[in-house]
Amino acid sequence: MRSERTSKPIGLAIVGAGRIGLIRGEVAAKHPSVGWIGIAETRADRAKEVAKWIGADFCTMDYRELLARPEATAAVIATDEHLHVDPILAAVEHGLDLMIEKPLATDLRESAGILEAIQQSGVDAVVGYTQRFRRRFLVAKEKVRMGQLGDVTLVTSRAFMNRLVALDNYRRTDHPERISPMVISGTHALDIVMWLLEGKIPLEIYARSVDQVLGP
Repeated sequence: MRSERTSKPIGLAIVGAGRIGLIRGEVAAKHPSVGWIGIAETRADRAKEVAKWIGADFCTMDYRELLARPEATAAVIATDEHLHVDPILAAVEHGLDLMIEKPLATDLRESAGILEAIQQSGVDAVVGYTQRFRRRFLVAKEKVRMGQLGDVTLVTSRAFMNRLVALDNYRRTDHPERISPMVISGTHALDIVMWLLEGKIPLEIYARSVDQVLGP
């Protein structure tokens, strides 16, 4: 159990208590700036399990109830990829700073709407592209920035994914066509490419995939 919670300024609302939500909660529970943690998870047993494990102060099955709590000052949106939109907009409505697990949304129009809402509200929001903090990518970024690789004009990226992750995601959505390997894992690869070549606008993009397991 964490001590002196009342003296710590951040009240963190975690929406989604799956694998990633648990990881974020474990980190938050150990951070000296976090004084309050709330959990929202639609599966009651899982919600209670994670709340107990990290010593959460509040637990509910309704993310709206969590985000409306007066203690909440920031939120982590860690739901399945296709369920980001509503809790993000609810958090923005309450003026909570945000960490959003990737991607922002699985629909381009919804992504644009979320981005506009965040910008208009003025809340501080980041998308969890954590690969940027890996040492190998930081080294690559520096080499590109310093011009050590010359003028980079073509980038190829590959993403490989364990089928169990994708199959599990497929079972939890009514729109499996939106839950592709690109959405689940390849989005990291795309983000790294765009980040490495920051300032350059791509002129042509193409992609190909193998769907022997995850096809229709």
